[in-house]
This record gives sequence, structure tokens and C-alpha cells, in this order.
Amino acid sequence: MPINKKLNEKIEVMALFTYGLNPCEPLKFKRAKGLEIKIESVLKTQIKFQGINATHIFDVTDGENEYRLKFDSQSLNWALVG
Repeated sequence: MPINKKLNEKIEVMALFTYGLNPCEPLKFKRAKGLEIKIESVLKTQIKFQGINATHIFDVTDGENEYRLKFDSQSLNWALVG
């Protein structure tokens, strides 16, 4: 999926939260129309801070397409952003 800066679709995510350097790993997500996508691997992660709020960005793949997921640690909301 090409990165689309205007895309900001709210999604449901099943993620594994643990300790260590990468405390969160998304496993699969469901889009608004019910399409469920299983994540094969996490390609890249980054954290952006705005004051005390941290936004976690995950570049992931299902083996065929690449997606960018955003997790807002303050609101606990996930979004598909590209």
C-alpha cells in the first residue's frame, strides 16, 4: 500500500505488550469494513514525542502489502495512516 498522508483510518489492533526495547508488537488489525489483516513482520518502529505524549509508528507487512500503523499512547487509539 503506498503511503497516503491523508489516510487516518481508525482501526482495531491485536498487539502483544511486553518488556524490553520493543514493548509493543502489533499482530493483526481490522479495518472499518471488517477486513482483517494478519501482520507477518514489523519492518520499522519509531516514537515521536509531543510533550509527554508518545506516538508509536509501525511500518508493517502482511507479506504482500506494507502498512503504517500509528498508536497514540495517551488516547490508546490506533490508526492506519499509510
